[in-house]
Amino acid sequence: MRSPNTWIASLAAQVCLALLGAGLCSGRAEALTIRACSDQSDWSPLIFVDGGTVRGMHVDLIHRALTGLGHDLVIQPMPWMRCLLEAERGTVDAVATAVFNRRRALYLRYPADATETSLSRWAVAHVDDVLVTFVAGDYRFDGDLARLPQPVRAPRGWDIGDYLSAAGVAVDASAPNDDANLAKLLRDRTGSVAAVRDTVLRVLQRPPFAGQLLIHERALRSKSYFLPFSKRSRIDAATIQAIWNEIARLRDDPELQAELRAEYAQLEHRPSQ
Repeated sequence: MRSPNTWIASLAAQVCLALLGAGLCSGRAEALTIRACSDQSDWSPLIFVDGGTVRGMHVDLIHRALTGLGHDLVIQPMPWMRCLLEAERGTVDAVATAVFNRRRALYLRYPADATETSLSRWAVAHVDDVLVTFVAGDYRFDGDLARLPQPVRAPRGWDIGDYLSAAGVAVDASAPNDDANLAKLLRDRTGSVAAVRDTVLRVLQRPPFAGQLLIHERALRSKSYFLPFSKRSRIDAATIQAIWNEIARLRDDPELQAELRAEYAQLEHRPSQ
């Protein structure tokens, strides 16, 4: 039988976690080093590798959230599928960054409101997946997935490919990133590409893509990108929730968002890695 002191401590911990979920508790605790992995492909300005260091708008926001809570962040870039595998094994604490899907949720801890269809209050960012086709032609995406120019090329291991496949769309997910998919589109001159709006805007400004390809205005979908934690991580639930709370606070700070966009605007003409 538990002692009164043990029972009170347990109740206090549960109350604190509930307050954290409501954003009413700072959750400051001992300083920790959060070990995360990221995709090594170039997804600038959101996330990319520069001289061996992972940078980008997502990374800066996460770093500020963690340092504000007294924690350190170490991110190791690697192939995307390996990153997910390392998180499943628990050799890293978190993935920077990833959308929610049910398969990943088997081994990754997401915020309570994370779903495959709605936007989350605890996301690092809300991002649009868009369709890219040739400029020539009358086709414009109107929301009807059945009419997409197929195959739709999507990055290997990324959730957008699964989303389109589940809708009956023919998907080519053999390439690792947007650059490779866009090159295949130019080469084959058939189908289309599903890409992240922020990253593909930069890529299409440079040769050989400039003037050849079109980003359709209507998004294929909008998704929340998270800092999900491995369910095998040593980081406790209260600390994780405190981190997500701080991420949400910074994401909704218009001055910080303007600062980050200004800092990474110079990447518009940055050569692809």
